Amino acid sequence: MSKFYCMVNAGPHWKGWPDGQFKCSGYDIITYHRKCVVRNIVTQRFQQTTHHLLFRQMMDNTREPIIIDSIEVHFPYKPYGLQLDYIRSMIRCCQQKQNGLLESPTGTGKTLCILCSSLAWIRYQRLLKPILRDPFDNKPEVIIIDSPPKMVPEVITICDSPPIVAPEVENEVRSDDSDKREPQIVYTSRTHSQLSQSCRQLKQTAYRTEEAVVLASREQLCLCPQVQSQSGPTMQSQMCSKLAKHDECQYYPNVQKKVDKHIDKYYKSRNGCKVMDIEDLVDFGRQHECCPYYSARKLADRASVLFMPYNYVIEPRIRHAMKAAKALRVKDSVIIFDEGHNVEDRFEEAMSTHINRQTLDTCIKQLHLIDEWMQRTPKKQVNDKFKSDAQYRTDRVLDMSLKLCELQKNIVTRFVAKFIDKPSTNELFELLDESGFDYEAIGSCIGFLGFMYELCGFHGIGTTSQHTSIRLVKDFFTKIYPKWLTPEKLDDYKHDLCLKYKLYFEIKDTFQNMCMSPSVGAKELMAEGVHSMIITSGTLAPIHSFELEMDMKFKEILQNNHIIGANQLSIVTIGESKDNVMLSSNYKNRDKEEYVRALGQTLVDVFKATPKGILVFFSSYKVLNKCAKLWTQLCVWEELNAVKRVFLESQNKLEFNKAFERYKQTVDNGFSNGAAFMGVFRGKLSEGIDLPDDYCRAVVMTGLPYPAVFDPQVMLKKKYLTEAQIGLTPYEWYALQMKRALNQAIGRVIRHKDDYGVIVLLDSRFDSLSDGLSKWIEKFIKKQSKNNINLNQKYANIRQFFNQFKTSNYNINDNKSTIDVCKRIKCE
Repeated sequence: MSKFYCMVNAGPHWKGWPDGQFKCSGYDIITYHRKCVVRNIVTQRFQQTTHHLLFRQMMDNTREPIIIDSIEVHFPYKPYGLQLDYIRSMIRCCQQKQNGLLESPTGTGKTLCILCSSLAWIRYQRLLKPILRDPFDNKPEVIIIDSPPKMVPEVITICDSPPIVAPEVENEVRSDDSDKREPQIVYTSRTHSQLSQSCRQLKQTAYRTEEAVVLASREQLCLCPQVQSQSGPTMQSQMCSKLAKHDECQYYPNVQKKVDKHIDKYYKSRNGCKVMDIEDLVDFGRQHECCPYYSARKLADRASVLFMPYNYVIEPRIRHAMKAAKALRVKDSVIIFDEGHNVEDRFEEAMSTHINRQTLDTCIKQLHLIDEWMQRTPKKQVNDKFKSDAQYRTDRVLDMSLKLCELQKNIVTRFVAKFIDKPSTNELFELLDESGFDYEAIGSCIGFLGFMYELCGFHGIGTTSQHTSIRLVKDFFTKIYPKWLTPEKLDDYKHDLCLKYKLYFEIKDTFQNMCMSPSVGAKELMAEGVHSMIITSGTLAPIHSFELEMDMKFKEILQNNHIIGANQLSIVTIGESKDNVMLSSNYKNRDKEEYVRALGQTLVDVFKATPKGILVFFSSYKVLNKCAKLWTQLCVWEELNAVKRVFLESQNKLEFNKAFERYKQTVDNGFSNGAAFMGVFRGKLSEGIDLPDDYCRAVVMTGLPYPAVFDPQVMLKKKYLTEAQIGLTPYEWYALQMKRALNQAIGRVIRHKDDYGVIVLLDSRFDSLSDGLSKWIEKFIKKQSKNNINLNQKYANIRQFFNQFKTSNYNINDNKSTIDVCKRIKCE
């Protein structure tokens, strides 16, 4: 008899696994003996998580692995063909040290494919060579006396890739033991909510016994009330450092010892699961009075997988700080950018820098304050670390202050007085040289500003905003003259920077050095020894721009179709209103009252034809708010709300979260007609939000989301592309930005394999949009393009589409293969 497995409702004709529903509470415990089911009545209840983990372990023990290029991949379900394609692409990237662009729509199991394939490769590396790692047992902590009946699933073997040559160990051996560590998987995404979802999925696989940890900010992890009460990450960081240095935080002392002493027992208490999400880190911290923030960083050094927001990797300042703290190993790591459709923009933002008049003023005033403090404070009251440093001199403080004043004066002389807003990039170096910040002097200036920033934080000189001003000035100089720059590379570096950067000066305010090419940041990251960079998303299309803009080879490129059937999605294009007003949200037309009225009345009809929740996207907040205002004046707003309660996306995070919750509550209300949430392309609603099933039965596009044509960054980017001749014209880039934003919004409608919905395109220009959309949607576009019907019939077709799902015995997957039995088993 086995000790315990899980609770199920077994049917009378049970073969293999029970077809009934998996139960997480109750008193029936099924024990297996060959093909017999014996029911025992017991009096003990078990926790839901324990049932779930044990059940998953049983499933993992019976499912045969997928064999791809000699690597065993343990996938929790029988994979679909497109999942096999994705896993194969992931393994090729890892095995052959290649970069990859992998597009697979939401709902196709992309995250599971990423985690299972990458960790299978990690395990394969351990077989190839000995690795210095902590001796943790990776086997599940479950006692099994009687094994469950053996299933005989199909063994999938894929060997169509070229032979893989094992890496040459001799070339990788270093004298430093730290370089012999096994590679790490650095999994990055946009938000912590997305990372939490990924952690939950990893916990349901055979790889939950691999060490994995989420790296997050103090806002998510800190337990100290004094730190939590601070507003913003900078103030929280400074308060944390202050408390830690003065031993005033109960959670900080002996973090490393507490982690080493208790983490194994904590893993065992969770049946061997070693995946530490934010909630797990906080729970561990509370149990052992151990700081979750620093615990995560201690665990990161030994983890197989690191989960983090992708600015931790992309932003050089954060990345170098993480490496210094041994919380991140870039060298020989596989870096994965999930939801990476806008990673090009993030690289450009990370490598851009700016400084404004207020920051310079505040920094100069803070230096004067430091000078006064140093003169009146006896040296015996100054921390030894600072007073023994050669930089602890009042004359150095005064010299830096004078240089910054000179920089201010030269900015006014060169740009403000002459009303120049787009100077040539080489003027940046001329400006710095004449202000005393030339290449020979900049290194000591950056070091001194860093020293002053630490001094202020430790001794509490001035306010947090004054401290921050010093760091911002330091960061400005650091991004212009990075630490790796040597005299031999200086001329080439300046030439390259003048090609890939554009200066923009907002008169009397901000001086910006804008990076126009993501290749600057991407190449700097790759130069640190990255094994492979994999960019993946549900919406990478148009995909060709990544190689051109990042100036990198992506040898593994995949564009998957969707897992859904042809009956689960419908696309409707409406180019005219019922009053024959052309619907076009172009720049000349969007402010016309006639167009706004026609758009509102068309939305009323779409609302009537669509059940439950509906998302409506506009090109910008300005257009959204202007339409809402005009609809109120024209009484169209009342008509819209009479059909569905309408919510507007706010730019304020707190207000958006409140509206989002009210929207879901309204959709859940069985007595309502549902709700509509109006947002903007590239906004909070279009990215990083999961609204499955009734929360989003339709997505409505009210126009083509081109970037603002007169935005300075857009204008400078077009100018750069004209000059650089990288193979991407300004027009192609401009259209590409529109199509990628459109693809991302379209992806909101289908969130899993059983989801269904309608895409409504309310703009006459959609008829001429034939390419650049995600591959998976092409067949649906071709299908709808054949239907040249009138407007009333289009509304009738929408109703008919949703009516087919009202029938209780309707099979949503009638055109797909049978789902594996383990996918039908759900926790109550």
